[in-house]
Amino acid sequence: MPAKNDFGPARFLKPNEEQVKAREKRNSVFRACFSTPAGKEVLAWLKEKYLDRPVCVINNVYYGYVREGQNEVVRAIMQYSKEK
Repeated sequence: MPAKNDFGPARFLKPNEEQVKAREKRNSVFRACFSTPAGKEVLAWLKEKYLDRPVCVINNVYYGYVREGQNEVVRAIMQYSKEK
């Protein structure tokens, strides 16, 4: 279980050292994976398949929730794999 910050409003704004290290490790792994030519090709495909398509359709509002969830996964991968 990750270490916790002190109680108070600042705990929501500033990650503790363990959280920072975990985030850096995660981002490093994503960068290693998606900075390769194959990884860049996969990211381009994910962007085309999910981000470049409409989120909502007229006859099914729930589809929009599913699509936005898919988009968020792709956005997170893109964010994590960005160069420093």
